[in-house]
Amino acid sequence: MTRDNNKIVSHPVRQRFLPALLVLLLAIACLSLILNQLHLRHEQTLHDHFEAETTGMTAAIHWHMSAYAQTLHGAAGLFSASGEVTRAGWKRYVEQLNLDQVYGGIQGVGYSQYIPAANLDAHQQTVRGQGFPDYRVTPAGKRESYSSIVYLEPFSGRNLRAFGYDMLSEPVRRAAMERARDTGAVAFSGKVTLMQETDQDIQAGILAYYPVYAQGVFPRTVRQRREVLLGWTYSPYRMSDMIEAILKDRLASIDLEIFDSAERLDAATLLYDSRGSADRRDEPPRFAKLARLQLEGGRTWTLRYSALRSFDASTRLAPPWAEFAAVFIISLLLCGLTWALINTRRRADLIADEMTTSLRESQREFRGLSERLAGVIWGTNIGTWEWDVATGNIICNARWAEIVGHTLDDLSPIRVDTWRRLVHPDDLKRSDAELERGFRQESDLYECEVRMRHKDGRWVWVLDRGRVLEWDADDRPLRMSGTHQDITARKETEVRLQLAASVFSHAREGIIITDSAGFILDANQPFTQITGYSRQEALGRPAWLLHAGRQPEAFFQTLRQAAADTGHWSGETWNRHKSGEIYVALLTISAVKEDTGAIQNYVALFNDITPMKARQKQLEHIAYHDALTGLPNRLLLADRMQQAMAMADRNRQHLAVIYLDLDGFKEVNDSHGHDAGDELLAIVAQRMKAGLREIDTLARIGGDEFVAILAGLERTQDCESVLERLLRAVAEPIMATGVALQVSASIGATFYPQPGVDAEQLLQQADQAMYRAKYAGKNCFQLFHSTTPPRRLLPKVMESQLS
Repeated sequence: MTRDNNKIVSHPVRQRFLPALLVLLLAIACLSLILNQLHLRHEQTLHDHFEAETTGMTAAIHWHMSAYAQTLHGAAGLFSASGEVTRAGWKRYVEQLNLDQVYGGIQGVGYSQYIPAANLDAHQQTVRGQGFPDYRVTPAGKRESYSSIVYLEPFSGRNLRAFGYDMLSEPVRRAAMERARDTGAVAFSGKVTLMQETDQDIQAGILAYYPVYAQGVFPRTVRQRREVLLGWTYSPYRMSDMIEAILKDRLASIDLEIFDSAERLDAATLLYDSRGSADRRDEPPRFAKLARLQLEGGRTWTLRYSALRSFDASTRLAPPWAEFAAVFIISLLLCGLTWALINTRRRADLIADEMTTSLRESQREFRGLSERLAGVIWGTNIGTWEWDVATGNIICNARWAEIVGHTLDDLSPIRVDTWRRLVHPDDLKRSDAELERGFRQESDLYECEVRMRHKDGRWVWVLDRGRVLEWDADDRPLRMSGTHQDITARKETEVRLQLAASVFSHAREGIIITDSAGFILDANQPFTQITGYSRQEALGRPAWLLHAGRQPEAFFQTLRQAAADTGHWSGETWNRHKSGEIYVALLTISAVKEDTGAIQNYVALFNDITPMKARQKQLEHIAYHDALTGLPNRLLLADRMQQAMAMADRNRQHLAVIYLDLDGFKEVNDSHGHDAGDELLAIVAQRMKAGLREIDTLARIGGDEFVAILAGLERTQDCESVLERLLRAVAEPIMATGVALQVSASIGATFYPQPGVDAEQLLQQADQAMYRAKYAGKNCFQLFHSTTPPRRLLPKVMESQLS
């Protein structure tokens, strides 16, 4: 109403409601925009966490699969080095691998022998004669060719079921074995059921194969590889055991499915499922991701990750409800204040004619007080309550109900029982105790943090405060009023901060946090254990204080650019310990960005993987060197010969290929035993190696046969003095096992370049020349000539003497 010429004129009711309604609509629009932005930011944070975790899991699986393949390289190297491997020798080799400690999930390392159909009976009789009278190749039946698992360590438990099994009889295994045979590389099989499986805990399995060819042969074509195939080194894997050994507790909040296909993702190709199809519901996952994993040999796996319902809780990243609640409360208070002011004005207008000048002044003072009160209420963002202790009735404002997702009408009538029904049972005891202290006047202020059940079923944290305003004559409380403040966001922030501090303190990896320029802001205890620098020593210093200087600046520029562009980088770096010791670190860097996209911090996690790299280097040495003499074996010899031939072509020089066979070595073995023979070989090898140059190569290719490569010769005649030194080095007497021994050498030599001659032909020429030296009386050398007859044309009687 308005006053005009001392008359009262009524406004329509809608004019009184319109300002309050406009304020409410504007507040709701702003609140919706803010809530949407907060929700999007929270979802992106969760997704980034999911991406980082799944990328690390994929990298861990890929590294372990490569390490498993490397074991088969080393196993094949045994056959290349010695030609024949006994069951005891195989067992010693596998025991050195420490499968349980280093290769989680692997069932064993075995050797499957290739058997032509014509040799099947002879093969079975041979194995039975080794102490296995019931041995036979299974399954029975006529086939063009067979294979048989003759070695498998550890040779116990489940592995005994695979002894004698013909893996060529099963199509999936056969495909992988033929691929390994034809390519000369590791090949992984598709999904199979392993022979090791029993009636319980049956799992999908895979196998890895590496071909073993005849000793001294370097097949270059598919046809040659098939002709000289001896068998395969292989390893069986139970998928569930292997993946869970690799990932351990990382599958607690992320589901992983592995499919043996890049396109077909169904039960037929499913290799591993961390939950099992029975536990999977139809609702879409929180987050999902497909990753492709390329195995050695060309096989592709598809890894499907899904965030479980526990993923959000595992990250401890709570939605930012505090900001939303603040805006919502302020909007409601503004609307209520507007409505209150309108009603106040209306009441003032109705009695305006009766008010005196002093009353108008009082009205102005009251209006000013109301404005100040509105400012206070606007900033508090709280719910209010007034409790009639005697009757149990409670009068609340709308915000009190909104904190728990209700309206006042939803909860009406509101009594103390209503409040107690909403409070968490575990918090009621503390609240009752605090109220009782106030009622006994031991405390003027009641204050308690409690959880209240929201309408959507979740719990919200509320700070409940109040005072007793009125007492009866017996000092019993009559009326009490107070406030409710939503502190859920604060509580969740406290939990999140505690979690972050716990992860930072208890992680096994070294962790550092830097500013955008790379200067260290914080570091955890494992950082000190790995680098030798204390936290205090590292703070404020650049992260590159750890660099060992073995990688160029361009490498680190690429690293920083990748982290800035994609948000993360992962790889290996050379670092330097505070003591000066160099170590290899597996490093992951993540960029923390502001809302504007600018980089605010970098978080780096790293582990010292030096022992792991040393183990890998040891395996490579076993694969390419002779175990007795430490000299290169056939595999490394082939590589060195190719390099030497390429260098000779490039520099227009000559190289000599020398084939050396010891004379009288068999008599040493027969007369003095293999221990004396082994010691003699080791001593002779070192003497011959000492007579060569650094650029030359000396290799043992089996038994008492050696091959030397003399590189960088200006003339072919330059090698004759080296041949004389080798003859003298071998012929010198040797003390082995306390006995004086003496052998000599027959040496054949040939030269490169020759038109149309490759490495294998050079070895054949040197071998022919060596047998001419045998024929010429031994303890001498012969050079290859085009008229040198092949070994097969030597007189049969000489062949008998030589053997």
